[in-house]
Amino acid sequence: MTSHGNVFTYLDCIRERPHVYCRSLMELESKISGYYGALSTHCIVESVPNMSWHFMEWVYYRTELSTCSGWALPLTHEIVGFDKQLERFFDLVDEYRQLIPVVLYRVTLEEYHNPTRKRAKIGINKLIEKPMLIEVVQYKPEPLHFLRFYYAEQIVDRSFLRDTHDNCDTKASHAMEWVSDEFQVRPEEWQSVVG
Repeated sequence: MTSHGNVFTYLDCIRERPHVYCRSLMELESKISGYYGALSTHCIVESVPNMSWHFMEWVYYRTELSTCSGWALPLTHEIVGFDKQLERFFDLVDEYRQLIPVVLYRVTLEEYHNPTRKRAKIGINKLIEKPMLIEVVQYKPEPLHFLRFYYAEQIVDRSFLRDTHDNCDTKASHAMEWVSDEFQVRPEEWQSVVG
């Protein structure tokens, strides 16, 4: 990892000499996971598409390969040979990194914005932890939206939102409806961030 860059700077270093960094896609996936663990520890959100959970979801969205066990396993099963697997991975990365995460709306949660369990629960019946701030983010130009939760010591990018048919093609209104259901946020409480 370089001192001035982002996850794609790191991946470009790996692309130049992949066999120095890893011997399998699973090992590479683990390294990327560690990278995001470090970012999370320091409450850093990079201004580029997230190569952790979101990349896994995007690979499924883009290829329809099952990524329930991560993105590396389906690419390994689809293609024989580590060099060809790397080539496929970096082709996907080059396409994915063109997406632009844009914050569309944000809302600061007040004392009366309490979790309802309508959209999220932990375990059998536990309420989701209430964030201080929520943002609706889109990976432009794709119709992929997610919620970013801000806590006192952590920033969490949630999974891609899905519509009633479990499709990832969504609108900002899907995100706002999710937040309204779970945290009782009224439409007029949202602040538009981009025009």
